[in-house]
Amino acid sequence: MLPCLTNVFYFYRKDQLMNMYRLIIGISCLLFAGVTWALSVEFPKPRFSYDGTSIVLSEYITDKDLDKLLELPNPKALELYWCRNITDAGLERIGKMEGLEELLLQFCGRITDDGLAHLTGLTQLKILDLSDCQNITDAGLAHLKKMPQLEDLDLWRCVLITDEGLVHLAEMKQLRKLRLAYCGITDEGLKQLAGLTRLEHLMITNSDQITDAGLAHLAGLTQVDYLSVKECPQITDAGLAHFEGMTELVFLEINECPHITVEGLERLMKVTKLRSLHIIGCEQIMEADRERLKKILPKCTIYHREEWD
Repeated sequence: MLPCLTNVFYFYRKDQLMNMYRLIIGISCLLFAGVTWALSVEFPKPRFSYDGTSIVLSEYITDKDLDKLLELPNPKALELYWCRNITDAGLERIGKMEGLEELLLQFCGRITDDGLAHLTGLTQLKILDLSDCQNITDAGLAHLKKMPQLEDLDLWRCVLITDEGLVHLAEMKQLRKLRLAYCGITDEGLKQLAGLTRLEHLMITNSDQITDAGLAHLAGLTQVDYLSVKECPQITDAGLAHFEGMTELVFLEINECPHITVEGLERLMKVTKLRSLHIIGCEQIMEADRERLKKILPKCTIYHREEWD
């Protein structure tokens, strides 16, 4: 009996040892594969592209990397998207690229008003995108007045911009495109835009401080063909009356304006060039109202639901 038990115990131990051996081999293989993968991966490096006129840089670019740009022959456009390592020191380097006509600084959150001061020598600049540069303040906009060719300015999510900043923009009569969203703008700020009669594209969205009285200041902007006042919940039908004189208007967006009714929208029948009307989230507009609008604006596509018609 004892020899039999001994044999059973032997085979049981042997099986255990084999399982342990297999486990060790398996773990070793996984570790080896992991190390091999880690050694083979090419971690992101600064991305740089240049086609003779335009430069595109990726988020891994640093201020020091921008020194290389000064060696390039007269680039016209520079795009820095989500370049979180770029600071005011980087803008000092960019400020030496006097031939620039287009500068995109989207999501470059470390730049400040001091950085914009370095750009005042870019007198040929036509397009400046400061989207989500949340350290830019009203004081920084004062530097833009020294850019006489600037036509296109994007201040989307520049949350520190207020009515005081728009005082500086009021002097920039050459502006054709202006984007303001998630800024601290009120009716008083819109008053500063009344003299920008060359504006063609205007976005003043996402503000609960803009009312019908503020929209009255825009009535004289008769060259505007793109207008967005979405998510301005205080706007009512009375505010839409100020758009009747915008005879060039092609695109109008008033999403999430809960006080707008079909009666107010009927005023737009005088805007004969209107081709795209966005009223998504205007809770007083029913499906039957949209059908009514289609008859009044037969050449206009009306977006009432989230899906496109």
